[in-house]
Amino acid sequence: MKTSIRSKRFTMGMVLFLVIILLLSISSAYYLNRLSSKTSAILKENHYSVVYARDMSEDLLNINQGIINCFLTNKNPDTLIINKEFKLFNKSLKLEKNNITEIGEDVLAANIETNYNDYRDSVVKFINSPNPAVKVLYLQNKFDSVYHQLMLLSQMNEKAIEEKN
Repeated sequence: MKTSIRSKRFTMGMVLFLVIILLLSISSAYYLNRLSSKTSAILKENHYSVVYARDMSEDLLNINQGIINCFLTNKNPDTLIINKEFKLFNKSLKLEKNNITEIGEDVLAANIETNYNDYRDSVVKFINSPNPAVKVLYLQNKFDSVYHQLMLLSQMNEKAIEEKN
């Protein structure tokens, strides 16, 4: 049986069509895999930022709770525990500053650091103060400011995770 030129052209066209489909499939799989791995890395970094914000919030709450308890019971604050919490907070803050993933996160981290340093200085003054009752409300305002910014940091990264996922 002889094949006509039309059937040869048709066969060649179909082979060419299948080769193009195969090349497109391979290239799309490659690029989707690259995109997926990049997205996974970004999501992982955003998750770390949420964890750092949570850890800093817990450290800040522990410091504040210790000071409030000491004030209410008229005891001296345990400076060893407070200093330990300050060190843990500093460690998490440093890790967060090295893990900036979102637009505006660097400004927020800098504001957290500034307000935290102000809060830490106020805590030291509170501990050394002869009349701590006056400084408790002032200290609470500083605490609220830092804590609110930590919540904003956490929310920013959680929202980014939702959008990118």
